Amino acid sequence: MLKQMLFKYQGYISAALVLGGVDINGPHLYTVYPHGSSDSLPYVTMGSGSLAAMAVFESNYKDAMTEEEAKQLVYEGISAGIFNDLGSG
Repeated sequence: MLKQMLFKYQGYISAALVLGGVDINGPHLYTVYPHGSSDSLPYVTMGSGSLAAMAVFESNYKDAMTEEEAKQLVYEGISAGIFNDLGSG
């Protein structure tokens, strides 16, 4: 429903979203772009610091991370986004 609404307005609603949830099949992570397209990936970034954050995720992500490892990875990704992009923060 959200994707259809965003597609209808062709990006005039400037909503770039990261959505996550858990169901009986496990955790899921999605990105929804302003034009209504979406991706489902093991890790996602959006925003002005997303390239720096993605570099951290691509080099350090591994399947079956512990919760503490995942929290540390998110911390490092957000930090990279803030400190390597003047528009972040």
